[in-house]
Amino acid sequence: MIYSISVTFNGHTGQDAAEFDTKTFQKLVSYSLMCEFFASLFGTFLNIFHLIILLRKAMRNSSTNIILIGMAMCDLIYMIIIWRNDLVLMNMMKECSIPRTLNQLRLDWFLTALHNMLRRCSAWLGMLMAVVRYLVITNITIRNNRFSTPEYGLKVVIAALIISSIFTFFFFADEQIKQIGTWTPDPKCAGLSGEHLVFAQKVNQYSDDRKSIQTRTGLIVEGIFSKMVPCFTLPIITGLLICGMKRSFAKNSSTVETSNKNIRVSRANRTTILTILIAGSFLLSEFPLGIVDLYKGIWPDDQSWFRYFIKVKKFINFLTSRDFCLNLEFICDAIFSVNASVHCLIIFIMSSQYRRTVWNLFGILKFWKSRNTSQIAAASSSY
Repeated sequence: MIYSISVTFNGHTGQDAAEFDTKTFQKLVSYSLMCEFFASLFGTFLNIFHLIILLRKAMRNSSTNIILIGMAMCDLIYMIIIWRNDLVLMNMMKECSIPRTLNQLRLDWFLTALHNMLRRCSAWLGMLMAVVRYLVITNITIRNNRFSTPEYGLKVVIAALIISSIFTFFFFADEQIKQIGTWTPDPKCAGLSGEHLVFAQKVNQYSDDRKSIQTRTGLIVEGIFSKMVPCFTLPIITGLLICGMKRSFAKNSSTVETSNKNIRVSRANRTTILTILIAGSFLLSEFPLGIVDLYKGIWPDDQSWFRYFIKVKKFINFLTSRDFCLNLEFICDAIFSVNASVHCLIIFIMSSQYRRTVWNLFGILKFWKSRNTSQIAAASSSY
């Protein structure tokens, strides 16, 4: 986040990288950060509206919708943190900007940890929603299907928040804020005088940045269990969802009226497709980050022995540089922000219940109903 951005914008992403690759990738990163800022700003207002719709009584009736509420809350806070941090960074880039104070850096540290926890939790909830949906459609013939209840969805959200918080705690527990020097304003900076203390986040005495066993283990666990496993599991869940949906409604073919059955099948298909779309969209942002975490955890030092066997040395140096990994994280964050911003639109298109709630909120549905009623009454009176 804030404390790591300065490392990236040095004009290079690996000393041995080809100049064209460096400049091209750096432009991509800059555009990604700009896209992330505007997507977060736009997504903040969309998610506020999204939450207003989801929190209405008509929508709080299933585990899937409760999980969507949890995702929307995570995305909303996540986006507020992003554009707040971007505004801080814009101010820090000014020539005469004062270094961050100790309390400001503590707030930055807390928001960075919160950002990390909410981002992971939102992605997990997207994957878990697919799992819960599979459990619902495979037990659809059961009268009291506990997997479809709002209470079950709430338990899933709380469990994801707690486990994600534990992951974040282990990542940020070994960091502390230390004074690293002083800053004296330039004479041309009007209104500024004296020395200002400069603070930075540093790992504590029990850790050694990326080389410590604790940090490396945490990165490997994060990459495998937090990102890679959910991404590899999603195609399996998708296949199970499609097969389970066909089986569950085939069982009801003899007991449900044809017209009613078609309506139920159509609604279930839409809900299942919606679940697959939302869960699948996280693959774009989470899978590359899983690879980055594994790389940083397994190979924390210089990889000269690995590069020795590669013919295209400059390009591999570019790909294995620490700055490249950091830049890739920024790009994935931008993809995640865009993805989280359009959840509201995807659900609006796919869910008739969601659209009906939106129309009711604005009184549009009531207006059309009253208009149709008045037209029918007028037509009847004319005879």
